Amino acid sequence: MEALNGDSRSLVVVETYFADLGFTDAAERQAKRRLAYALNQLLEARKLSEADAAKMVGVTEAKVSAFRNYQLADFSFEQLVKLLSVLGQDSRSY
Repeated sequence: MEALNGDSRSLVVVETYFADLGFTDAAERQAKRRLAYALNQLLEARKLSEADAAKMVGVTEAKVSAFRNYQLADFSFEQLVKLLSVLGQDSRSY
């Protein structure tokens, strides 16, 4: 499903996707997806493996795999912000 694959072109579609599906937490889901997208872009730019990323941000490889695959149910917005911060990024720009 292209709207959920993390492609930057798909972010516009995703902005209304969750609301259109009737999720009451659509805004939070969208915000978490944007943060996960930013995290994934950073990891790709730095060419970090999931193992290296896990060590760097202090989570398990399974957690890194989850946000790499946009499986965000077990992450709070605050956790994703903290991960960006650990990577030296200001989450306000996302």
